[in-house]
Amino acid sequence: NYNEKTATYTVTVKNPTFTGDSGVGYYADTDGDGTPDGIIFEDFKKGGSDSWGGIQYTVSTVTGLKEYYISQTNYKGPFGTKNVLSARGSGNARFKVMALSDYNNSATYNYVDAMEITSGEWRVPTRNEWAAFGGQLGITAYNFQKYKLSGVYWSSSAYISGYWYYIDFSTRRMDTEYEMGETCFVRLCRTF
Repeated sequence: NYNEKTATYTVTVKNPTFTGDSGVGYYADTDGDGTPDGIIFEDFKKGGSDSWGGIQYTVSTVTGLKEYYISQTNYKGPFGTKNVLSARGSGNARFKVMALSDYNNSATYNYVDAMEITSGEWRVPTRNEWAAFGGQLGITAYNFQKYKLSGVYWSSSAYISGYWYYIDFSTRRMDTEYEMGETCFVRLCRTF
């Protein structure tokens, strides 16, 4: 013999699978430690091309992608209040992510020293990646400081022997500099 009872439960679903058309603008927790490491600026599922500051850029498409989930909602960071994505499973990386802060507390480096800077999978962005970052996230000469960006950053792309591209957010353009000339800030990117 038993007495019938009913109960009501509230269920919170954690880590819902990300099904959005594009992850551009979401924060990324690339190492799974619960803290956002960067901002997504390229989505290889979507791909595409455009220009920023007179520089054409292309975002490749990739198939066989990892699965991503929303690991945190409404994270408030330098690019506004947005959700955070984390990865699970195996497959190809879907996103390109730019670090949320400059390398080494905003120290500046000449080109030769800057190109030696890596941190695990993080590295100095190419000219194409910087243009995609500016274009996909709508970075302008008027709003770059709002996003905690310094003015001038090295890219890892060569112009001609001894000269390398750098991005100047204050003028919204890409320019070149001699490798041992001026110093610039460094911000790293990676796939995720």
